[in-house]
Amino acid sequence: MQNHKTKAIQRLRATALDENEAPLERLRAAHRLLIDHGASDRNSPIVNRVLKQFVADADVNIAERAQKLKLKLAKAKGLKSEAAQVEIPDEPGLLETEEPPAIMAGVSASEVPKSTLTIDGIREIVRRVIGALPYEGMPDLIGLSTEKQNLIIEGIVHGCELSLSVSEIQSIIDRLKRLGADTSFPGLIQIAERYRQVTGELLDRLNRLGAPQ
Repeated sequence: MQNHKTKAIQRLRATALDENEAPLERLRAAHRLLIDHGASDRNSPIVNRVLKQFVADADVNIAERAQKLKLKLAKAKGLKSEAAQVEIPDEPGLLETEEPPAIMAGVSASEVPKSTLTIDGIREIVRRVIGALPYEGMPDLIGLSTEKQNLIIEGIVHGCELSLSVSEIQSIIDRLKRLGADTSFPGLIQIAERYRQVTGELLDRLNRLGAPQ
C-alpha cells in the first residue's frame, strides 16, 4: 500500500515538473499532489513552482486555475493573508533530488536578483531571464514567451520590494513611464500593463466566485 502511494506521489511530482506537459496537465497534477498528499516539505515547493509559472499566464483559464491553486496552497500552509496579497515564499532545499533551475523557464521571481528601478537594474533582470543580450541591442520584449515576460515584471516588482497586487503593479508602470523605460526596453510597459490586466481580471473572478449566492 505504501509502495503504491509512493509511486502515485512520484508520478504526480514528475508530471507537475515536466516542461513538456501541457499547462493544464501540470496544474492538475500539482492540484492532486496538494489535495491528496498534503503541503509537505517536499510537495509544497513543487506546487509553488508550478503555480508561479502560470499564475499570470495569457490564457485566462490557465491563470485562474493557477490562482486558485495558489490560494489552496496558502490555506494548506496556514498563511493568513488577503487573497490579492498572498505571497507564497520559496522554500529552502527546493527539490533535493532535482538540479537547481537556471534563471530561465519556470523560475520564480524571487530567484531573480533584486535590483532598484534603474535602466541598469532592469537590464540586469532582463539579461538574467533571457540570457546574453544581442550585440545589436535590446530585443522587443513583446516577442518573448509569456513566461519570460512574467519573470521580468515579477523581478522588477520584487526588486522594488513590492507585492504583485494591481495597485503596486500600476505604481511600477507609472515609474517605468517616468523613467522612459520603453525607449531602452521596447515593449516593457506593454507587458507590464498586460500583467496588471490579467491580475485584475483574475482577482475579479475570484471575488465573484467567493461572493455569497
